[in-house]
Amino acid sequence: MSRPKIMIVIALVLAALATVAGYFYLHQAEEALTQVAKGVVVVARTQVPAKTQVARAMLKQVEMPAAYIHPRAARKLEDVVGAITREVLVAGEQVLLDRVVKKGETKAGLSYLVPQGKRAVTVAVDEVMAVGWHVKPGDRVDIIGTVEVPMPGKNEPGKLGKRIITVVALQDVEVLAVGKNLEFVRQQGKEKKVEVKTVTVAVTLEEAKPLVLADEEGTIRMALRSPLEKGKVLSAPFELEDFLYLPTIPEAYHRLHRKDRGLEAELERWRQIAAYYESLLNFTGTGAPGAPGEGELKEAPVSK
Repeated sequence: MSRPKIMIVIALVLAALATVAGYFYLHQAEEALTQVAKGVVVVARTQVPAKTQVARAMLKQVEMPAAYIHPRAARKLEDVVGAITREVLVAGEQVLLDRVVKKGETKAGLSYLVPQGKRAVTVAVDEVMAVGWHVKPGDRVDIIGTVEVPMPGKNEPGKLGKRIITVVALQDVEVLAVGKNLEFVRQQGKEKKVEVKTVTVAVTLEEAKPLVLADEEGTIRMALRSPLEKGKVLSAPFELEDFLYLPTIPEAYHRLHRKDRGLEAELERWRQIAAYYESLLNFTGTGAPGAPGEGELKEAPVSK
């Protein structure tokens, strides 16, 4: 065989060997890829603006090599759906848990705890107003206010006078936070640090009005509700004279000591108020129609 033919044969053999080697290399590389550990991660389907509640349609799950998954990336849709974004989520980007705030978390500030449609309002409290410091975030309270109200006098109907009245201003209010602040006050020409303890509640704008007014112009107390207590009940305003018409005061008292207002009128007023308190004791709070004592409250008698 001539020398040129030998060179051609050698070249063909080397080409065949290179082809076989390339084939095995690619085959092994393909097998290696199929054996790489993979994981599922949540990514943004579209761009999601900051401070937006995340819906399921905004997300999708994709599979990728585990080495490329961020340690703080969400793995399940449930970890993100319903949360509020702190930053913009870019389409196709892994959703990091640090960029969203789930319900009940405070890491991004109090504003993320405020329910939609509500506002956070803070009032300064002391130990008595805050139920001996037993009020905690997540509790629900009723707020009772005592204020002086300009009203016609009882003895002089044509003349306005101030009467002290206690009312249940708000019911079933959620407590968002309990805290304390240091304020500087000037006493006898010197500045002094004073610790002011506060309670922050979630109320609507309309509910905020009586709360702020009672706090500014009168006094408020918080009544801690049982976790099992649901709904609201009617409650008439209460003033000093109403102490004489409590259910514990017998009718005989009015016969003996209240003759100055007219015996029959006084007894009739006593009976009306006694019937009102009885309706409160029998009220079930269901709101179902029926006789007083079965979900319907009688109208409270008004002091005259």
